Amino acid sequence: MNGAHTYGFNCGSIGIAFLGNFDVQYLSPEMEEAFHMIIEEGLKLGEIAEDYKLFGHLQLRNGSESPGVHAYDLKNKLCDISYNFVIAGDGYIYEGRGWGKYGDHTYGFDCDSIGIAFLGNYDLQHLTPKMISSFQLLVEEGLEMGEIAQDYKLFGHSQVRESKGPDLQPSLNFSLSLRSRKQWSQSKQKRVCDDLKIHPAKYVVLSHTVTSMCTNPISCQTTVIMIQSDHIRQGFCDIGYNFLIGGDDYIYEGLGWGKYGAHTYGFNCDSIGIAFIGNFNLDYPTDKMIQLYNLIIEEGLRLNQLARDYKLIAQKQVNSFASPGIHIEEVMTKWDHWSLVTPDDYLCKPVAN
Repeated sequence: MNGAHTYGFNCGSIGIAFLGNFDVQYLSPEMEEAFHMIIEEGLKLGEIAEDYKLFGHLQLRNGSESPGVHAYDLKNKLCDISYNFVIAGDGYIYEGRGWGKYGDHTYGFDCDSIGIAFLGNYDLQHLTPKMISSFQLLVEEGLEMGEIAQDYKLFGHSQVRESKGPDLQPSLNFSLSLRSRKQWSQSKQKRVCDDLKIHPAKYVVLSHTVTSMCTNPISCQTTVIMIQSDHIRQGFCDIGYNFLIGGDDYIYEGLGWGKYGAHTYGFNCDSIGIAFIGNFNLDYPTDKMIQLYNLIIEEGLRLNQLARDYKLIAQKQVNSFASPGIHIEEVMTKWDHWSLVTPDDYLCKPVAN
């Protein structure tokens, strides 16, 4: 009989559907066995050609995600699930093929990569903090075990194959480089910080913390907690910066996007304050720290938290502090949007936050 399942293929095909959502569920052994029985019976009765081709619905119809990732593995006749690991919304990591196994997730990269899938549709959903933490733990474990090279490269599937995934919100690289407040803050401060008075922010103000440079998550987190405590003792609503960048290759969320900072008198109401952890009159920023700065900027523009014509300034341009230090100043003047400050730039009322 002529089916009504796949436009353009109904007249010359057999349509078989699995009951369920196989982006989330797994085919049971009984379902796989039943599928193979149908095929064998069709071949035996001459209802299926000996040289038949097997397709997933998503191969033939744009926008289709059927039959789901776990049923699609059956179509591909794989030895097992395609991925090495799968991360679910509850934060649990599910072992697929595991470490050191040849995957079937990305043609041309399966032989020398670890394939990690997030369960869900990230055109529509957002990664949970637990999922991000689990990804970070998985990578740290792989590095420690020697299963991931120290100079590994991180790709989204869409970068190396024509694919929709992962299209993660917020962007993958930013999210995975971010230590959220929940991950580091120990403050019980109940005071709510104000929102920016001008949005999106018109300025990015760079400063440094004038502390020791930190190179691992423990020392960086300790420094950020110390700065937060000091700022609260001074009467600020919380830590004064919107973001901080550590030498441990992480961005630390301070006040976050859209919040009125306490970093640069006269510019707090319409800027994002970014602090490099260390004393950059003495220290030098690493290449990774500069990459993290660029990630913050890219994410701010993507989320419309930064104006497209934002201005980049150093804290020392508007006050007497030697911040962000000469070794950052000498490179930031070559970055996009670096600007001199004019009297017209002072848009905030000179009131301390």
